[in-house]
Amino acid sequence: MNQSQPHGTASIRYRPVLSVDGVWKRALALNGEGQEPPCPVPQVYFRFEDERLSYTPLGGDASISVELNTRPFRELFRLDESLTTERDNTTGWDRFLLEARIKQEGLIGRRDELELVKGWVRRACRSNGAQTGRLGWLHGAPGLGKSLLMARLAHDSANGRAASRQVYFHAFRANDPHNTRWALLRGLQGALRAWSAFRKFPLAAAEGLNGADLETDVRFLIGAIPELRRDSSSTPRLIVYLDGLDESTNVDPELPRLILDLTLPGTTWVVAGRPEPA
Repeated sequence: MNQSQPHGTASIRYRPVLSVDGVWKRALALNGEGQEPPCPVPQVYFRFEDERLSYTPLGGDASISVELNTRPFRELFRLDESLTTERDNTTGWDRFLLEARIKQEGLIGRRDELELVKGWVRRACRSNGAQTGRLGWLHGAPGLGKSLLMARLAHDSANGRAASRQVYFHAFRANDPHNTRWALLRGLQGALRAWSAFRKFPLAAAEGLNGADLETDVRFLIGAIPELRRDSSSTPRLIVYLDGLDESTNVDPELPRLILDLTLPGTTWVVAGRPEPA
């Protein structure tokens, strides 16, 4: 939430937020006089496509607008602060890790659950070296805090892992453009190709792949993880956190089968969702 004038060219540079009392005075002034007072009002921002924001002022009568300059907004919410996980700014594969950095701050308590899952991940990563893929399922009813828990798990894993491991986090959300198997595959592809362990591995160019070609490339990359051990003193491992699986299976019932098929040697998956589709 931010401040700006509700008419004309909007800006997201100004960060102070008015009190609720100020919001209502602003709304009354707009409705009563039909003129724009000089004081600013808070605005609510939403993600619009990949690189834009939609916004609307509270208490104003302006229609929703689109802001192309997202830099001040991203600075306000620290969306681009550096993570220790490897990333490639050209792909955006780590968008959910960046969101998790902020979201996980809302988690209070849950120490036992965190240690339980983290312990399972550690054991899964050690299990039989790189020869076994492991998948864990974290489920519960809506509103129990699964998403906050997953955000904390992904954030901690990305910032505390060994150099031989890569972490990918994806959140499925209803009515979100990333709520598809193709968004998941594209994110996995970006994470794998940005992984330093693959720098000595001969990879063909893969820009612009879609559909079956994209899935084939991801399968190839994951299948090559055990081969990376030749140039590494420790066992390479891809750790994948997937939140809200039920939100996507409602429109893609075969997605769990794809995830199972991708749980190949060298990978550890933690998947969260409701016990039944949303």
